[in-house]
Formats: sequence, structure tokens, C-alpha cells
Amino acid sequence: MFVSSQKRYKFDTAGFSSFFFIETGIQECGGWTVAKFIISLKENRVNKKNLKKMSIESDNVDEMPTSRTGMECLDGGDHAFRQRISAHYQLSALTKTRLKYCIFFHYILSFAMLAKLTPYILDRFNIFILPIEELEVPEPLWWEWFWLSSILSSILALDAMKKNHYVRMRYYMTGIVLLGYLPLLNGLLKWFPEVVMYLYAENYTDFDDIFFWMGLPYGLLWYGFIFLAAQVHSFSLYFGYKLLCAWRLRSTHRD
Repeated sequence: MFVSSQKRYKFDTAGFSSFFFIETGIQECGGWTVAKFIISLKENRVNKKNLKKMSIESDNVDEMPTSRTGMECLDGGDHAFRQRISAHYQLSALTKTRLKYCIFFHYILSFAMLAKLTPYILDRFNIFILPIEELEVPEPLWWEWFWLSSILSSILALDAMKKNHYVRMRYYMTGIVLLGYLPLLNGLLKWFPEVVMYLYAENYTDFDDIFFWMGLPYGLLWYGFIFLAAQVHSFSLYFGYKLLCAWRLRSTHRD
């Protein structure tokens, strides 16, 4: 005599419910059906654990969309999505490296500016060093101090890159514009007449109204510095903007 019964089991996995049926038959003699029932339970329990593990791993990925389920991960349906996210992170890391190089060159130019301001600072503290005094460095103008303070904005950039902070990167870019570009523009206008006069002078008598330092036109030296600083600031803003776009795209994926 053969008696059959049908039981329904429900397994709730990562975000969806799957139903399946296990038919069991109990015979008068022999435990084959009972063993078959136990094996089926173990196999489905293993499948449940694998799906749960895959769900946990997907939660650790920032850009993993909530609509993707464990079954899609198992059959490789999200391969193209993962490749796109990988390229996105590679571009973000490369942009951060380039921005750090820009900040490094900003530091170099800031040390050069600080060296130029050192004689004036030493005079303020009544510190006399003969080799420095013999250089006869001209007194600084106000825009030179303002530009030197622009190096403080790099602290915001480094912290923003470390934490992927959108707002602090915007503050950094604003500081570059206000403390970097505006002082450079003032210096550009300040020395423009002397630079033009030096470039278009026909004889040495026209150099009487031009200020020279160490045998070189002072305004032309400043133009070289302004040109380098403007390039560093321009690349810094460009890479900062690229990071903002990348972080905005990441927040869109999260939403």
C-alpha cells in the first residue's frame, strides 16, 4: 500500500519569496522516501544560505541597486553594472591623484611666496640677517598676502577627498576663486603697464620708469609667477569639478 502527501514550504530569501513543493511518499517498508525528503531539505537549506550570503555581499557595495536580487547575482546578470561601477571608481581615484599633484604644486608656489615675504616678516620682529637684507627684496603688496592664504583651502580639499565630501570640495573651489584667482588678477593689473613698457621699449632710456630687481624686470617676474599659479588653480578647479560630478553620480545611484 502506498500513501502520498504533499507539503508546501516557503523560503524567504534576499528580497523575494520562492515557493516549491516536495512530494513525499511513505511506503510500508523501507525508509527511502524519508531519506529522499531529508536530502531535499538539506539541499534547499544550502541554497538559502548561499542566497543570504550573496545578499549580504551586495549590501556592502555602495552602488548596488536595491532592485537587484540574489538570483540576478547568481546568474551573472549584473556583470555589466559591476563593470560600470568599477570604471567609475577608477576614474574617481585617478582624479583624486591628479588633484593631489595640483595641491603639491600649490604648496611649492606658496613656499616661494613665503620666501619672498620672509624679509618683511623678519623686519617686523626686528630680526636682522645680513644675507637676506643684502637681497633688497621689495616690500610685499596686499594681494601677495591674500594669495598666500589660499593654501589653507587645500586642507578642505584633502579632507573632502578622504571622505568623499561634496560640500567641502565646493568650499575648496570657492576658496581657490576668492583667495587664488582674485589676488592674481590684482597682481596682473598692477604690473601690466610696466610689462607692456618693457616688451615694447625701443631703447634703454625707456627703462627708467621700470622697476628692476637683481637685474630683471620685477613686473615680468611676477607675470611668470602668476602664469604658473593660474595654471595650478585652473587644473585644481577642473579636477575638483570632475570629483563633484562623480560624487553626484554616486549619490544618484544610491537614491
